[in-house]
Order: sequence, then C-alpha cells, then structure tokens
Amino acid sequence: MQDFLTTALDYADRGYMVFPCVPGEKKPLTSRGLLDATTDAGQIEAWWTQYPNANIGIATTGLIVIDIDGADNSWLADDVEKQTDLAQVVSLTPNGGRHHIFRRPEGKNWRNTASKIAPKVDTRANGGYIVAPPSVVNGKPYRWAPGMELTMPAGELPEPPAWLVEILDGIRGNLQSPTCSTPLSPSGDSEKRALAYLDAMPPAISGQGGHNVTYAAATMLVHGFEIPPEQALAMLMEHYNPRCEPPWSDKDLRHKVQDAATKPHDRPKGWLRNSDPSQGVDLSQFNIAPKQDEQIITWLKDVTPQPITWLWPTRIARGKLTVIAGNPGLGKSFITLDLAARVSRGDGFPCAPLSASAPGGVVILSAEDDLADTIRPRLDKAGADVTRIAAMNTIKEFDKKNNRWGYRSFTLSEDLPKLETAIRMVRDCSLVIIDPISAYLGSTDSHNNSEVRGVLAPLSDLAARHKVAVVVVSHLNKGQGDAINRVMGSLAFVAAARAAYVIIKDSNNPLRRMFLPAKNNLGVDDTGLAYQLVGKPISYVQWEDLPVNVSADDALSDGKNPVGRPPDDRQEAEEWLLDILKTGGKPATEIMSESYKVGISRATLRRAKANLGILTMKVGFETGWVWALPEDAHEGAHLSLPQ
Repeated sequence: MQDFLTTALDYADRGYMVFPCVPGEKKPLTSRGLLDATTDAGQIEAWWTQYPNANIGIATTGLIVIDIDGADNSWLADDVEKQTDLAQVVSLTPNGGRHHIFRRPEGKNWRNTASKIAPKVDTRANGGYIVAPPSVVNGKPYRWAPGMELTMPAGELPEPPAWLVEILDGIRGNLQSPTCSTPLSPSGDSEKRALAYLDAMPPAISGQGGHNVTYAAATMLVHGFEIPPEQALAMLMEHYNPRCEPPWSDKDLRHKVQDAATKPHDRPKGWLRNSDPSQGVDLSQFNIAPKQDEQIITWLKDVTPQPITWLWPTRIARGKLTVIAGNPGLGKSFITLDLAARVSRGDGFPCAPLSASAPGGVVILSAEDDLADTIRPRLDKAGADVTRIAAMNTIKEFDKKNNRWGYRSFTLSEDLPKLETAIRMVRDCSLVIIDPISAYLGSTDSHNNSEVRGVLAPLSDLAARHKVAVVVVSHLNKGQGDAINRVMGSLAFVAAARAAYVIIKDSNNPLRRMFLPAKNNLGVDDTGLAYQLVGKPISYVQWEDLPVNVSADDALSDGKNPVGRPPDDRQEAEEWLLDILKTGGKPATEIMSESYKVGISRATLRRAKANLGILTMKVGFETGWVWALPEDAHEGAHLSLPQ
C-alpha cells in the first residue's frame, strides 16, 4: 500500500492543504479538524510519524468537489458529453462513489451542499474536506481513476464547466463572495489572528445574551477579518460552537453568518486584521455588549436537566473524574485493568448485575508498568478485548533549536489536546485511565490547590465533552485523619473528583483487599467491595459477591486512630437503626431522611450501619437501594416498603 506520509507530503508540495483523519474512518483526528489543514511539511511529518496509518483529509478551501454517492447514481446517466466534462480529476470512493475535483473560479464563494444538485450529489467547497487516496475506510481504499489522478498543482486544476457553474450559482443560499483585496489562505497570518480572537470571544450561553455574542463572533470573522462566509461558518462550527451551552445547530449558525455578511456595519471591512487578541475582546465594537445583569446569572428555566450516565452504576460516572487511591502493592493497577477489560468486553461490573452494555474503548496512560511484559499480559489474563484498548505514547517533537526529533513525557498541562485526539481515535471510547496521575503533572505543584485545579478543570471538561469516565490513580499519604485527607497531594484532587475510592488491606486477612468509597457525590450507595488477587504467575482480580459494609474512615483507622463521633452517639444510632429495621428493610433514602430529623449525622449513621452489619440491596427500579438487617437480606425476609 502507498505510504500515507509520503502521499500527504506530495499533496502538500502541490499546494493542497492536508490534515490527518482517524485510521479507517472519515472523521478528523485533530481537535480542530480541517482548520488544522496545512502545507507545512514539518507539521505533516509530525502527524504521520505519530499516526502512520492516519487517513488523509484534503481541505476543499479554494476547490469545488462534486461528490457523487454510489456506483448506481443516475445523475447524468444519459448525458455522455457532461460526463466527459466531469472526467478531469476523479477519486473513486470505497462505496463506489466519485469525487470530481475542480479549482473554484475567482469570485465564487460556493458552499457545501447535500443533494441540492441531484439526489445523493453533494458539493464540498470552502469549509469542507474530502478523504483522499490511499485512505482506507471499512477495509476498502480510496483510489484515483486511471488517467484522472491528482498530479497537477492546486493552481493548475481545471475549473468546472460552464453548465456546472450555472447550476452551482443557482443553488439557493450560496453566498456572494465579499469584497476582499486578496484572497485569504487558511494558513495565513490573518486567519491565525482570527482564530486567536475567536478563542478570546466568550461562548454563547443560553439566557446570557448568547444570540448577540454569536452574532458578534460571526461579524468579527466575516467583517472584521474578511474571512469568506463559508470558511467563517466552518471556523465557528469547529472552534467556537463546542464551547457554547447548548451548541448551535448548523442552520442557526449559518443564519448568523449570512446576517453578518449582509448587514451594514459602522466600521470598515478588515478593521481587525492587525488587532491583538491577547489584549482581550471588546464586545462594544459590535454594539452588542451584554447587559451587566445578563452576565451574573443563569436562568434555571434555560437549563436542560440531564441524567447521570454511569459506567459502573452508582460508583463511576461517565463524563466525570474518579480517584482510586491506595498504598503500593495493594492492586490499584490491577483494579484499573480489570475495569478496562470489562469495558472492552461490555461485561457488567461487580455487584451491579444490570450493568452490562455494548463493548467500549479504553485509553491508558501508565507511567509505572511496561506495556509488553506487564500491562498486555494482565489484560489478557482479565479477558480483555485488546483491539479496543490503546496506550498513549511518549510525545515526539521536532526540536527546531537542535534541528532534530526528540521525545518527552506526556503532561496534562501541555498535551491534553493529544489525549483528546487519542479519545477520538479509539472507537466508542468510554474510559480513560491515568496511572498514576502524579507522573503526568509536569511542573505542576501537586500540593498547590490552585495549580492542581488548573490542571484538573480542563481534564474534567474533556471528560464531560466526550462522555468518558476518567479514572486517576493516586497514593495515600502517611498522615492521620479521614480517608479524604489521606489521598496524597492537594485536597483539590479529591475535590475535583465526583467519586473517590481507597484500597485498604483487610487487617484480619492479609490477602483480602477492600475497595471503599471515601466520597461519592453522585451515587446513593455507600457500600464498598472486597477482592483478592489470584492466579500465578499472572494475577487477576477476583471480586467477592456481596458488598462490604465498612467505612473507609474506620478501615483506615483500624482502632489505632479513631475517626468520627464519640461511641455514645454511635451507640444511639445503632439502637435507632435496630428499631427502625425491626419490621424489615427500608429504602436508604427514607432512613437517611429520618435519621437527619432525629439528629443523627450521616457519618455516624454509616458507622452504626457498619457495626451492625446492615446490608444494602437493590430492589427494583422504583424502590432503589434498601437497607436491611443481615438475617432479612440473606434469608429473603419481607421488606417493609411503601406500596
């Protein structure tokens, strides 16, 4: 097969702007997609050196591509002359379709369309892209039609025939090209300034003047920087819209670009070309500065309620950060690889029989274990589908000062876009493992709350954006106190996480470990689990069937450093629990509500529950989690539940 890197460099050398797409797929590999398209050989070599099997995308800015879908498409079937007109530069797609590639005539600003010319006949123009040979999708390659290869420079491509120009001009919604002394190159300084300015623009937030702010962003691009409208639309969709809450539809954004391109403005075109976005954005330049009262509140009526999406029901949520901490040698990495194996197979999780789902992808960052002799064998032992699991590599960078390639470690403060790229590459990615997180902080002071928040906030945003569960591994410090304060480093690690678990050795059984919640902001279950590492020479996690009713605080103190309320309070709580459960199990939410009314804190209630051996069970979807005395839970005794 033709080398992807060599081909991408060849396209760029002829003036075609390229960017990598996910191997085997059509979607962009980089976070900015086609906006990253370039002819820079150094950047292209860096991309395809890191991702040698990435497909090749060609941005269609300055081009017009007629995309005919399917080998049996009937458009022009009876018009041999027009078929001949189109047979200039033609790429054959894996599904039997064709890309007819032309140079866009000067003064035309055609847009991307779908089935406007004829059924299943689309166009790709400014703000669009095509996947080019020798890219492969669904195991089949793109290839050039014999005698119609892309061999000429971009400036020498033929223009479309007159009859096709007439059709394209007649498509409703095609925007007229704005007056501009010189056409913009997407890799030029003007667009770089425009993108930097767009980064500084505040996102559109529902209920906070979002319409005006988005119109300002569109005006900034098409009027302030003279970006062609279709290119401005692509920039907004790729670089601005993901930050908006909620994101705009393609139709809404297109309408704003059209308004910005056609409505009069009191400033001359191009007035922002030499602006410095680092000095901030003055919305008053657009006469739409939001009112002060719009900046300080969000109306709850504009907030759409969203349910929690669980990876491991009630324990690990998707789109959130979860911490697993423990002393060395207790199996923290085994736990994360067990999670990875279960996700890759779509299996359920311990004590969650209804948690089986479709298989998902996993991205692993592991600084302490070797991929070949440790991680892969452990995944195989756990029964993982390793075709769905990828590990992040060290970062390869070109050192311009020394004129050579070099390698460095991945850091969350610098390389989060690369992690986002990895998530895009892994099909149906639902879990990211960072083990240990301390190895990926770079120069960040792990004991400085502000610095740690500065690293974790973007990581949390990434998790929410891609709906992936991010599980980070940490160690316990040698201090005293409750479980939350025992996680090593800044308290910001646990504060940023929506759930935190500690792994503790059972003092009564040196082979048994307990996986206990120190914090769970989203789930209602406060039980833990127990497991052992079994198997020789390669071990795996063997979970126990029933949950563990002991708190992380008590397990850590183990009688040496008691944590919590005095014993008399706990004893009163135990007596109260025995009384309320004497007629059978009750919903956990009801017990917590009633205990609050009688002055029993949640922490004291938890410890009383653990001392009594009270068990937690899931009873149907409506009732939810139920607390019951051991004899009721194991003997199937009646539960005193509301009818």
